[in-house]
Amino acid sequence: MWGIVARVTRQAVHNIPLILMAWGFAFSIFLYGVLVGNLHWYPFDPLWDAMRTMKIAWEKLESRDRVRAVGLPSDVLPADVSRNRIIVEHPVDDSASFLLTGGEGQFLDYCPDHGCAAVAFNRDGGMVHAFPYRPEELQAKRTVDLPYGEILHDDARDTSIIGLSSLSNGDLIAVYDLTGTTPYGGGVARLDQNGHIVWYRRDYSDHWPKVTPDDKILVISHRIGPQRVRVSEARDGRGVTLVCPRGVLLDLVRVLDMEGRVTEEIPVFDAVFASPYQTRLRSTVDPAAGEIARCDPTHTNSVVPVGSELAAKFNDVKADDLLVSMRNISALGIIGRTDHKLKHLFTGTFIFQHSAQVARDGRIVLFDNFGASEKAGPSRVLMYDPLTGKEQTVFPNAHTPRNLATFSRFYGNIDISQDGTRALVIVALAGKGYEIGLPGGEILTTFNNLHDVHTLAQFGGETSKVRYFTEYGVYYLPSHLTN
Repeated sequence: MWGIVARVTRQAVHNIPLILMAWGFAFSIFLYGVLVGNLHWYPFDPLWDAMRTMKIAWEKLESRDRVRAVGLPSDVLPADVSRNRIIVEHPVDDSASFLLTGGEGQFLDYCPDHGCAAVAFNRDGGMVHAFPYRPEELQAKRTVDLPYGEILHDDARDTSIIGLSSLSNGDLIAVYDLTGTTPYGGGVARLDQNGHIVWYRRDYSDHWPKVTPDDKILVISHRIGPQRVRVSEARDGRGVTLVCPRGVLLDLVRVLDMEGRVTEEIPVFDAVFASPYQTRLRSTVDPAAGEIARCDPTHTNSVVPVGSELAAKFNDVKADDLLVSMRNISALGIIGRTDHKLKHLFTGTFIFQHSAQVARDGRIVLFDNFGASEKAGPSRVLMYDPLTGKEQTVFPNAHTPRNLATFSRFYGNIDISQDGTRALVIVALAGKGYEIGLPGGEILTTFNNLHDVHTLAQFGGETSKVRYFTEYGVYYLPSHLTN
């Protein structure tokens, strides 16, 4: 007995180096796995890309009949959809008409093939004009076609219209967003009044376009930069490196003419990088996705001309300079149109904001997705004075009905009326929009992005035949386009 124990003990002692080596090797693998998972060491990125690719492919293979942007079911009956899309809460003494964003499966009552790309309605909910959605033309009308990483892409079901802007002749500028592509973003097109595509640039354009008074088209996009971008502390040289194997996305604003040709490029990322505010590009946690935004450091989501009212507040700003909203650094900026320098950077209590617009008194109205306030909740419409930094929560407020849908993790477009007294505010994921008074925030009109989906294959077995769709934008139409 004791001999057996002694022999086993001698053998174990003899094998201690081997045991320790095996244990050390196993611990090293475990430790490296922790570092890969927590610090994103190699091979985190290729593994993450492979898992993402498999997930996208699986979802598309399982849901070939699914239409993007479909939201929650509604108890509204199909026969009552049209009368519930626009609800007047308080009468407004004007003849305004509204342009509502559409897409695949939306407004099938007016455009039965694929749905409408957009529909214009008067204030009473009467249809003024419908632009049929024509995804079959996206391939044939491409004038620019930058490379994308994409899997099983279908122009009908994987392409959504996210932004619109009206031209003086009634045509539309439309920005498309693509599902399951790398990089994100889609392209920009001109649609004629019958919804036909005049030209289409598949060039990573994203968010909302803006047509200037001199008929220039401002559209946000990005170029694919290097895999590593070093962001330093200005004084001691210390900092962090943004690492993205697919290339860091470097935002820019393109200026197009009416034929879709590029006349200018204003680099947003480069302007911030070259400014004293470079350290704001350090990676931050995206509260919407819950992960580090390393590949998309600025995520510019709106651009508008500064205008004379805002320019008058600063000695170094011109009316044709650009006001941009940069979501991932929770900041607004004014970039020179000619020198491309970041002239001013504005921050406040707003977090991951969208759609910064200039009000008639030179203040800025924006959709603050995560900034929150005691009365408003997570998302709010904020009036911001860039000169003093003073903030005013416009909507929701103490007079807003409780339990109203106002929170949106993503998007949140704003359009200000021509006289500056009202604004259209979009709560995208809820499929809702509100026309509010400025600056009081009272609700004047409610927009419900409701659609009868009984003809869509994915809803064949459902009792409810009416669904909310994501609402990407509602816009005031110039009066000459509806008279």
